[in-house]
Amino acid sequence: MRILIPVDGSTYSRAAVRFIGARSKFMGEKPDVTLLNVQQNIPGTVIEHFSLEAVRSVYEAEGKAIVEKLAPEIEAYGIEPHMAVRIDDCGPAVAKIAVDDNIDLITMGSRGLSPVKSFFLGSVSRSVLEHTTTPVLLVREKELPERENLRLLLAV
Repeated sequence: MRILIPVDGSTYSRAAVRFIGARSKFMGEKPDVTLLNVQQNIPGTVIEHFSLEAVRSVYEAEGKAIVEKLAPEIEAYGIEPHMAVRIDDCGPAVAKIAVDDNIDLITMGSRGLSPVKSFFLGSVSRSVLEHTTTPVLLVREKELPERENLRLLLAV
């Protein structure tokens, strides 16, 4: 199973990483996990005042630091993650990567960090849901019990 986990360094994205890691032992084989950080598009006013490449490298370094900080969380479960950083609008970027990489499941925190330090379901999570046809699992900070026969409720 190919799983994409968008991460932003928040406790909610950390919970999504731990959720997949803890449940990987119940999967037939270890999942192929990609940790993705999407940095917001670079505002035009920033580009006017600074070199585009300098700004891009700062954004990429920030995203890489977030992904590398969370990598040990999933590695502790024996999963060697792929790591990716994109500079784009979050929802469309996650959806595009899901299609391009044949992702089976997007797992993400229900809340996280944005330029104003928090966002609610209604911004990034909602944008991902609106732009993707890939199944999305939203994980809250509170951990679910670790058991093989997890009971789910599907509302249709």
